[in-house]
Amino acid sequence: MDDGVSVEQLGDGKWRVWAHVADPTSVLHDSHLLVDSARTRGTSMYLPYTTVPMFPWTLAAGPMSLLPGRVRSLHTAREASCCVRA
Repeated sequence: MDDGVSVEQLGDGKWRVWAHVADPTSVLHDSHLLVDSARTRGTSMYLPYTTVPMFPWTLAAGPMSLLPGRVRSLHTAREASCCVRA
């Protein structure tokens, strides 16, 4: 999994939503051949019964994947308007 979502309960029925996206630059450098391929592809494709990753499965499901208990480089964004009511 190269993306993740987390939530924080704020009380009063409100929740804050966070989105986490794995950072492939921690594994690949600009000069790597896979970087050109990934730039051409642009993104992973998520289809109803399959996924076509931006990078080969060995990387996408391994060192570039957000796995429980593993430290990974990632980008995180917080839901800007804050507080989704349940």
